[in-house]
Amino acid sequence: MLNRRIRPIGFLALLAWFSFLPLLRPAGSPLLRVFPASPSIPGLAYRGEFSYTQAYSPSGSQWAPGLDEREVFFASLRHSEDAARSWEIRLGKGGQLYSIRGPYGESQAPQTQRDAHWMDQIFQLVGVNRAENGTAPGHAYFVHQAGDYLRSPILTRTFYSPMLASDFSASSREATVLNWGQQAHIPNVHRAGLLYYERLKDLGSGVVEITYVVYNFGKDPIDYLNTPWGGVRKSALPITLAANADGSARRISASFSSEQFINLRDCGGWIAWTKDAETASSPALALVFGGDAEPRPAYRSAAARFRYGTGPPENDFEVVELDPFLTLAPGAAAFFRVYLVSGMLGPVQRLANELAPRATSGLLTWTADTADLLPIYRQMTGAHTVLTSDAPGRQKPQFYTFAQPIPGSVPLFVLREARSGELRLSTDPCELCTTVLLGSDLAQEPYDGVLQYAGFLGYVVQRQPGRRGPLRFEKLADRIRDRSYFPASGANRELSVVTAARKPHGKDH
Repeated sequence: MLNRRIRPIGFLALLAWFSFLPLLRPAGSPLLRVFPASPSIPGLAYRGEFSYTQAYSPSGSQWAPGLDEREVFFASLRHSEDAARSWEIRLGKGGQLYSIRGPYGESQAPQTQRDAHWMDQIFQLVGVNRAENGTAPGHAYFVHQAGDYLRSPILTRTFYSPMLASDFSASSREATVLNWGQQAHIPNVHRAGLLYYERLKDLGSGVVEITYVVYNFGKDPIDYLNTPWGGVRKSALPITLAANADGSARRISASFSSEQFINLRDCGGWIAWTKDAETASSPALALVFGGDAEPRPAYRSAAARFRYGTGPPENDFEVVELDPFLTLAPGAAAFFRVYLVSGMLGPVQRLANELAPRATSGLLTWTADTADLLPIYRQMTGAHTVLTSDAPGRQKPQFYTFAQPIPGSVPLFVLREARSGELRLSTDPCELCTTVLLGSDLAQEPYDGVLQYAGFLGYVVQRQPGRRGPLRFEKLADRIRDRSYFPASGANRELSVVTAARKPHGKDH
């Protein structure tokens, strides 16, 4: 085993770091301003109350013996209206929807799979490179939003995908998270190069709008995405319905292993689960994903579809997998908008039909002229530099990064060595990971506890453009002289940041 370590900065410096790095950023943080505007939905008037908390309390759901829900809990979102349209969604530490409660009780699987605690049988994003996805140990290629399977002897609990930022807005009834997705099968020779953004918005009447943004900062194209992968607890919602093109529904049933698919162009844009398909007042939950774009864009390799079916009986899991066949090249970003509708079958079906045309997807692009600028501040902890996007007092920014990825940019992470507290600024989240030999290949272990992912500071450009209109760029290595924090070697020499801004940071567009 090859271990790389960095020298400590001391206990007082570590305390100073904890004092100014809150994970929950102020509402409207430009770091999370990546989502297209929500479409208007005539006739959907908001009623009831919305609440959000990061304080844990038991959900009341029954999970597999031995599981403690506190292991996964990050936040609870709740809509309170009447009994039919009230719901609670719990977000896990990996950004996954691990608990969805409504008039049907708990809709998510009980997590009986021993090596997958709230990281597989839940709602999440998944990214695959099919050419690199191999069957040899360590060569599977599934980047999960939620985290890793418990398949390493060094893990006693799930390593959830590091959460880099989160946000909550009471006025718009939204909660947003950003996670660095992980290779689910560990150890693994493939780097995980996907950032997963997710925004949940309470629209009332049992409707939750979910918008995903996936950014590929890695070197591999991602040509198979689940947007999302998920399902329900079969014992709670035993009947599966698929929408017909005319808005009616038909009952469908299959084993998941039989690989049954339905093309989106051949259905009405949603799937639902219920207790009784013949009763309008039967509790139900629907996932609305819309239709298929015609003509198909060049970045789509095949017709969009969804896969469905029942997993092994012991798992109590009815699966759905949405496959848009969108290829995400390195440096590209895409969004996917879906809806969850919770309530009674009659109203759920009516709302799902109304929402289906508004569920959509597409590529996203930003440029130096359209991206927000994120102010970055410097603090000294003893003789060491620490950077933060949270303004300390009235200090002026040292420079700016881009809040959204522009062409030629890379994400900027703050890494923390767990034992010493040493901090490192890096564009590679695995720069200081433990490295192990796996056959003839090297695998990295971000899950082994050596590193903690302490911060995310936006995007920097990989070369120095000089002056571009009102923007002026300078090399990051010239602005940060502390080489224990930011070594000026290799590609670091050419990384550039903005030192003269052309507009106020955090501007909406």
